[in-house]
Amino acid sequence: MTEDRDKPGFGKTFFGLGPARAATAADDARRRKWAVAGAGTELAAGIGLFAGLGYLVDRWLGSLPWGTVVGALLGMAAGMYLLIKAVAAANQADADDAARQGGKG
Repeated sequence: MTEDRDKPGFGKTFFGLGPARAATAADDARRRKWAVAGAGTELAAGIGLFAGLGYLVDRWLGSLPWGTVVGALLGMAAGMYLLIKAVAAANQADADDAARQGGKG
């Protein structure tokens, strides 16, 4: 154990999760996949949030169910926009990686 402490770089961790290391192409690909998964969560949250706001508007104006329907549709449109934007960014990054590697990939 004491020999480890004498090595250069010992104890250099990222939030204590292990040795710090440079990001690799696999890390970048994994990060892009999680970004797309996060966009799917944003889609669901957007629908729920806007539908909830529409419901509150319905209760305030007494126009049930139209505010909820319009709110859900607006949330779906906003969520789909974010999802498409995230997928397009991930695809572009994959294309850039493939071009950097000379078309391999």
